[in-house]
Amino acid sequence: MAEKIFQKIPFIYAPRRFREIAWVWKNSLNETAKILAVANYFPELNHNETVGFWRMNERQLSNKKIYVIVLRDREGSHPRILKQMKITKDIVGKEGVKAEFIDIKGETMLEKIFSTTLLGFWTAYWSALKYKIDPTSIEIIKEFKRRLAEK
Repeated sequence: MAEKIFQKIPFIYAPRRFREIAWVWKNSLNETAKILAVANYFPELNHNETVGFWRMNERQLSNKKIYVIVLRDREGSHPRILKQMKITKDIVGKEGVKAEFIDIKGETMLEKIFSTTLLGFWTAYWSALKYKIDPTSIEIIKEFKRRLAEK
């Protein structure tokens, strides 16, 4: 996954009940890999964010710079949400944006949470190495806090 998102902005989408995991992926990519990432959840993102992909390449950012990751729970998601995921993947794909499903694995809710969270952590770690940066460094946050404390 780190190879696929290298030099791209990952958009991580998940069903509502896993939205916090999408945020964990985003935050981990921000802090560990030092890259911009976006997170949202179904069905909320289909009310407005999906429209942002329309003709994006002409208006804002090269569609080659975006990579959409859809965290999909085949067994636990409502059929309508699964359909929304497929349609969303098709729409962004039609705009030239790479998109893929990552199926959430596990028998129990805890297994699903932990396996998907760990995959996000490893993706962030390997992304940091791919960018040849220290995944533990948080210098910008230290600078922010230092400047915030100034009178």
